[in-house]
Amino acid sequence: PTLSINAENSRTTESVYLKFTPGDNGGSNIIGYKLYRDSGITGSPKTLIYNGTNKPEIFLVNATNLNTGSTYNFELSALNIIYESPKASLAVLVATKPAAPSKPALVSSLYHATAGKIKISWTAP
Repeated sequence: PTLSINAENSRTTESVYLKFTPGDNGGSNIIGYKLYRDSGITGSPKTLIYNGTNKPEIFLVNATNLNTGSTYNFELSALNIIYESPKASLAVLVATKPAAPSKPALVSSLYHATAGKIKISWTAP
């Protein structure tokens, strides 16, 4: 099978939708898929996060509980009645939220008494 991000807009700072594309069934019907994920630190996918045994019609899974700024390695295998296929892999960087801009630095202010106006100037961050 192949594994891909469903759509760029399917990523959040804590999850990503992953899409499966079936491959060769090895001569026996596909009975499901298994999706594995690493911790975002080790780079070695070991944890089963989706067991799709007996759910061959499901080709989309939302991987959740991800940490912002981490890169996760996912592996996907297909199952037929006899074997689990070699794993397809995909690395996904979980987006980070941009930081808030710093406050502008106040440079000067001027009050014009006769016109009743205040002029304020600042430097952008």
